Amino acid sequence: MISPSMVVLILSLADAQPEPTTTTSACTAARFSFEDCLVLTLGLGVFGDFFPTSSVKAPGTSRGQRSLMGGARFWIGTRWPNRLALRGVFEIGYATVGPFPDRGSDGLVEGAGLELSLDYFRLVKPFVRFMYNAIVLRIASIRSATGDGILRNNAWFVVAGVQLSIVELNLSLGRDLAGGVAPGIGFSVNWMY
Repeated sequence: MISPSMVVLILSLADAQPEPTTTTSACTAARFSFEDCLVLTLGLGVFGDFFPTSSVKAPGTSRGQRSLMGGARFWIGTRWPNRLALRGVFEIGYATVGPFPDRGSDGLVEGAGLELSLDYFRLVKPFVRFMYNAIVLRIASIRSATGDGILRNNAWFVVAGVQLSIVELNLSLGRDLAGGVAPGIGFSVNWMY
């Protein structure tokens, strides 16, 4: 015959079985530190940014200068899966300033910045980015006989947008390549890992 204390001991041992492993992320477990959860992230894309009007007026008109930038963009950084991502952003491309894209001055532009993105959703990732751009090479405009626009040496922008799968849409505000303050709109196609 089994004593009642033996029954209680057997039942308590049966309840003390280890919990089955689950498919939850290792980062949700308490035994992992913040640094253990960080993952390298890389990205590559092509972009186009348009600044329809600047506070700097085109010579001889009351209309604001227009700026246009386009090229390739690269990302490297880290992300905390399902929470946040912090990336360095680098870009290289073409820029033009003038009342119309073909009536100003042109150049090659390089940029660098920092981006903070929410990583909660699988396909939709809102972000904020700060960018600094500098002209590295001026190109003589072939079609511009008057040189209506003057490309400044640098620009900076605060950008807010959303990454929708591989497409990025953004709005920006900052000091443009015409030397004034301008709002902008941007579009890019990106691959992020």
